[in-house]
Amino acid sequence: MESVETYFLRYAFPCTSSKVLRGELSESEREALEKKIELGVNVSREEIERIFEVAFERIKKLAFDSGKDYWDLSIIKKYFHKYHNQCIDSGEGEYANYPTAMREVCKVKLAEVIGKEKEILKVKYINSDNVARNVVGKLLPSINIGDKIYVHLGFAVEIEK
Repeated sequence: MESVETYFLRYAFPCTSSKVLRGELSESEREALEKKIELGVNVSREEIERIFEVAFERIKKLAFDSGKDYWDLSIIKKYFHKYHNQCIDSGEGEYANYPTAMREVCKVKLAEVIGKEKEILKVKYINSDNVARNVVGKLLPSINIGDKIYVHLGFAVEIEK
């Protein structure tokens, strides 16, 4: 079974490129994290919380309001499936300075896989204007055409069960 840390990183890793651009993370740190993820090396909670400090401020609030530990898988899922988009829509934190198009890209969205060529998936977003996009599927190599998946920042991050 997948660890809660690995689950979190599938969703959060795509944010690291923007963290580099904002000067919050060095490119060498981003590359080291990517290598750990690719090799299946455990990343400590301390390192994850340091890199994704703002996300964990929000997650801790959500956990407190729910009466659960902030590393509880149900809290992490709730954060990415619901709360993350609410933070974006409300213009909270760094999202206040993002243009509308960038806010949309940052949202976690449900999509159906309609095509697959190696690591590139063609998806159609559910509950949108039948928009089809290419996304990166390398974090979930077992994806098949017809699967419903969550997409974050152009990466397939979870298969809907």
